[in-house]
Amino acid sequence: MPFGDSIPTDGHYEDDEEEYEDHGAEEEEEQNGHAADEISFRDTKSDQVLSSQVVAVLSELGHYNRVTNTYQLNQNDANACLRDLIRFLRNDGANFLVRRQMGISNIVNNDLLPIVEQHTVNVDTGAITEAGKSIMDKTIRLLVDLTNPTMLHYKNQQVPKEDKHEAKIYLELQELLFRYKVSFAMHKRFWIVLSKHLTRILALDESERQVCLLLTVRLISFLPAIILYSTCLG
Repeated sequence: MPFGDSIPTDGHYEDDEEEYEDHGAEEEEEQNGHAADEISFRDTKSDQVLSSQVVAVLSELGHYNRVTNTYQLNQNDANACLRDLIRFLRNDGANFLVRRQMGISNIVNNDLLPIVEQHTVNVDTGAITEAGKSIMDKTIRLLVDLTNPTMLHYKNQQVPKEDKHEAKIYLELQELLFRYKVSFAMHKRFWIVLSKHLTRILALDESERQVCLLLTVRLISFLPAIILYSTCLG
């Protein structure tokens, strides 16, 4: 049989070409799928590491002793831990993993409010301690950030509605705000201590009021309003 007669003339050759192209497209799509899965896996792994870091810092900061009804603060590393938590929040991603993990750990009720109540003033005399001034400043920064209206964390300050996953995260953040609001209502001593710090700063001479102190005054002044209206505006 001549060589030329062995070449299909009924369209099978073209079909084989199309099949080869389709197979190549499938391989490319499969490779892209593997790449996407790998990126997703890396993102998930990165989230898990970050979440573990937040939990580790909170554990290092201290813990509440239910038996003695006191907060056991790590005096040596407290300021460093609070700085780390502020940095984590500042660099939080679009999925708000840090903010959500702090909410899951109930940082406001279990850590921040007890710290202000018990470790920024002398428990017996009510006098403000030197160590307490620095701790108070960092704790207030965290409280203000954590209780900001949820809507402020989104672009254009709009509630996400199109993406179901984003909407679910938004509702989770809203639930955390309600929980924080209840915590503030339960910790009445917090407000007494807060007023002591505000009075101390306002009593300083103008030359003694550093920029950081003025920022603390601003944060302390804004905190009650933020707590009252955050869940409404969020």
